[in-house]
Amino acid sequence: MRPRSEYINKHMQRRTLIIRLILSLSFASSACADQVMLLVDTVPEHGLVVKQVDLTSAAKRCEAGPVKPTQIAATDQKGNTAPFQFIPDADFNSQKSITGFIIARLSPNKKSELKLEFGSKAEQPVRSQPIDTPYYTIFHDPKRGGLPTKVVFRKTGKVFDNFRWQDRVHHRELGGFTLQNDKAASVEYLTTGPLCTAVRIKAKYVNSKGKPPASKPEATYTWIYLHDLPLVFVMAEVRQAKQFEWNELHFLELNFPGEDFKSWAGGEPLSEGGFQATSKSHNVAKWGALVEGSDAIAMFDCGRLIFHDGHGGYGTYLHAHGDRAWSGWPKTRTRFSAWLWMGSADQPVKEIRALIDKTPAAATVLVTTADVRNAINSASNKDIGKWPNAIARQLEAAGRLEQAADVAQGRFR
Repeated sequence: MRPRSEYINKHMQRRTLIIRLILSLSFASSACADQVMLLVDTVPEHGLVVKQVDLTSAAKRCEAGPVKPTQIAATDQKGNTAPFQFIPDADFNSQKSITGFIIARLSPNKKSELKLEFGSKAEQPVRSQPIDTPYYTIFHDPKRGGLPTKVVFRKTGKVFDNFRWQDRVHHRELGGFTLQNDKAASVEYLTTGPLCTAVRIKAKYVNSKGKPPASKPEATYTWIYLHDLPLVFVMAEVRQAKQFEWNELHFLELNFPGEDFKSWAGGEPLSEGGFQATSKSHNVAKWGALVEGSDAIAMFDCGRLIFHDGHGGYGTYLHAHGDRAWSGWPKTRTRFSAWLWMGSADQPVKEIRALIDKTPAAATVLVTTADVRNAINSASNKDIGKWPNAIARQLEAAGRLEQAADVAQGRFR
């Protein structure tokens, strides 16, 4: 009788050989008229999903042609139109790079299937500012870097407009260059739909005289304002024309010189306090909020946050990604993102903490097509073997849809 170890080794060798064979061999082409499908799971209890996706491979397989972001519609398993919007990435290309964020409202705590339709949805007019939600009204000013310059809290009427965004690059010899100094920034209103309003800002980092440094750094910010929750998703892509090592790169440094917010809270664990002009800073690990009565602005899912108690001096601020701001930036491209909570509540800190682990980004989304999914689901393990079936699912998850379908149907040689 063969030793058990020898049997296991031969089994593992056979498995490895199958995997290498499938991944290295050419696949038979399986062109078809197909439909892009999204498989969504772990939808939070509020039902909203915000997730970045790459539709390029699926749209190509389905011969979707030039894709307009505002003309993408979705239907559910019953064929009903689903509340859905698509926000293109800054480098979206209608034929080569169909990437962006899906915004959807789905049944919570259930798996959902959405089929996408391209070009069948009539384009809706896009409203410009102000941006209104049930929680706040917000304004963007292209003469001040394009970032928000005024927030009106709808429930209380509080107006917050004495603030600045100290988003900047800084070098110990050259000094600082901020987005707010760019008086020629662009503010583009991408979409206004049932679920959100999206705004894209493009601005240059310039000094107080409006001049950029030699590496010409610039940033593109996308602000997604949800209508059904007091949440905002912000993503920034920062680039420079050539490599230059900056000592600092700051993202979402909300600085105010007055006393609009006299208290702070953060965690976890929860800690709270008041601003007392101490000129000291302190960090929180997961989330941080500026609080004034029932009004609050919080940031989370953005690294370590920093509060600076600088009233009367530099200014009081809440800063996202404080762990990255002073670590240097030598490359030509980087990205940041953060969630913001803006609104009013009887107990705002309690409301903020309740949403932190239930953000719309908590859902999982798999991009596939109807035919690929059917091929994988209908494949029998005894027809093609256990490991090829598993590899077909891995190929699908990686966006290699043609190969996934061929492996699932045994079309490899």
